[in-house]
Amino acid sequence: MIAFDIDGVFIPNWSGIGMSLEEYLESRYMWDPLFEPRFPYCMITGRPAEDKEKTLGWINKTFKSNPPACVYHDNTLGFDLLGSIKYKAWILNRDKSIKVFVESDIDQVVELKKLCHDAVEILHFESMIGVMNENLSFL
Repeated sequence: MIAFDIDGVFIPNWSGIGMSLEEYLESRYMWDPLFEPRFPYCMITGRPAEDKEKTLGWINKTFKSNPPACVYHDNTLGFDLLGSIKYKAWILNRDKSIKVFVESDIDQVVELKKLCHDAVEILHFESMIGVMNENLSFL
């Protein structure tokens, strides 16, 4: 099973779009995802547990043709970089069916690789897309 982070993978990260955090937090539920997987997948997000109802509503509305097999959205470890990393590592070490996790934040990728068991591969989304584009450049 492959699992994806939500922010920075399915929708842009706040850091690169030029709006206040408050504007971003409200508007992200109105965006369409950048892509929708055509295979079984999970989502793991470091969003705070209080956002779960809104996030699940967005997922149910926008991923109709192939909804995720599971959504991990119960982060109570802190809505900061460290809390998000700890929560994602806890899930990845617990759910042995997840073999690949795609994360948008390179700092989180580095830390997750240190904290997770060897059977799960942690990939940086932007780097992964860059490699795919290079491999398809002959088209």
